[in-house]
Amino acid sequence: MRGRVLTLASAAPRTFALAVRAGRVVALGQPALARCGAATRLLDCGDRTVLPAFVDAHLHLVGLASALLSADCSGARSIAEIQTIVAQAATRLPPGAWVRASSYSEDRLAERRHPTRWELDAAVPGHPVRLRHATRHASVLSSRALALAGIGRDTPDPPGGHVGRDAAGEPNGLLVDLDAWLSTTVVPRRDATEIAAGVAAAGQRLLAAGVTSVHDLTATNTLATFEDLRGWQQQGHLGVRVTLFTGAETLDERRAAGAWPGRGDAWLAWGGLKLLLGQAGGQVAPSPPAVAALVRDAQRAGFPVALHAVEAEEVLAAADACAHAQGAGDLAWPHRVEHAAVCPPGFAERIAAAGAAIVTQPAFVYWRGDRYRAAYPRAAWRWLYAARSLLRAGVPLAAGSDAPVVPPEPLVALRAALTRRTEEGYVLGASERLGLDATLPLFTRSAAALGGQADRGHLGPGAHADLVVLDGRLADLAHAERPLPRVWLTLCGGQVAYAAPDAAALLVASDWGEQPKPPSIDQPQQPRL
Repeated sequence: MRGRVLTLASAAPRTFALAVRAGRVVALGQPALARCGAATRLLDCGDRTVLPAFVDAHLHLVGLASALLSADCSGARSIAEIQTIVAQAATRLPPGAWVRASSYSEDRLAERRHPTRWELDAAVPGHPVRLRHATRHASVLSSRALALAGIGRDTPDPPGGHVGRDAAGEPNGLLVDLDAWLSTTVVPRRDATEIAAGVAAAGQRLLAAGVTSVHDLTATNTLATFEDLRGWQQQGHLGVRVTLFTGAETLDERRAAGAWPGRGDAWLAWGGLKLLLGQAGGQVAPSPPAVAALVRDAQRAGFPVALHAVEAEEVLAAADACAHAQGAGDLAWPHRVEHAAVCPPGFAERIAAAGAAIVTQPAFVYWRGDRYRAAYPRAAWRWLYAARSLLRAGVPLAAGSDAPVVPPEPLVALRAALTRRTEEGYVLGASERLGLDATLPLFTRSAAALGGQADRGHLGPGAHADLVVLDGRLADLAHAERPLPRVWLTLCGGQVAYAAPDAAALLVASDWGEQPKPPSIDQPQQPRL
């Protein structure tokens, strides 16, 4: 392959050619061209840029699959538009079947509020409806769905959740932090064929974005999830490499099963543990001593922990727990603080001293930054999804999309890290901007390192031949007014996993054979930029 190659390998960061054999990079530059023989397939990418394929260090794979199977409300800008979308979805279903819709955001709606049960009833009177929020921390149910869930006027708030009510005390359909209960107890599980189709669509969506490796950080993942993923991959439904993190409560079960971090193969491997930190009654929950004990026990067993911590108090508790665990045992990669959305001055140094890494979501600055501008004072904007200050303090930093909360396009996230611009064009904390050399590793080399994958995220000799070819100037990423570079081609293990139409035509002309076809499922709209 010839082109402008950025390897992100320390020995040869830039070159003009690379050679691939048996799914791995074997040579760079002139030695790569010297390997050309009669059986060599040569692809000339012209002035396009070749990069290591992207590694998404934090997403929810089955959640993404479910979102792709649901009616997409991410583009809705009014409750009337949501009503139209769910009504259209209902026309494709038998009478009485559940209508599933997802990805709405009330701050994007003209009404600046959540829809109500009665508005869903008016749109789809004959079906139970579940409308999931973009964050997946809330849902709106229609009246029929509320009845099936057993929620009425006298129903108290379930533990850890909240039932929204109108001024008269009547449930208005909004349920907060009851997602897992709804998915496992109320809404019927999709059948195996549906789930497989959604997983195939999720894999294709990721490959089309240049992503070939993901870390699944779903807190409800178990050993059974690993077997599900193995089945989907063996059946050809999922074309990306997966590192699976499981809930913290699975520690003993994983030890008994020998499911140690890093074990598995090049396509499916075990990650660490996932622990959710939140707040209850104004206090961090679980309590900081309990979190510290859990992290220390996990480190003694050789399990790195990914601690979900959003607000400042949670981030501090996570950092302190990692500091408390230092010296308790050896780890394949460091403990990780997921999100660290609010990171005030001084926190970066405490996180660095604790030996923890941070997996951030720079795309949130773009997709949700305007909401943050309204929710946080100006002085705090530079603390939100910090980047530059963390790197300056020596904190290992990687990035993920948190899909399906926001779309899984790394190029959108990379631009957000470079510009700190929101969807409406405002700058959120310019002092936290990164340069291109610091930004690219977030979704490549640094992300791979936090899953123990030294042979991904770069294109040095011996690395997996996972690469993405971008059509467009890489420098345009730093200019919000210019179009994003286009993913032209994605290779995974040296095999074509995604090709844009013009790339596919060139591949056929170059005798690269048939190209992969997307699954037969409606594809979501691409990000509006």
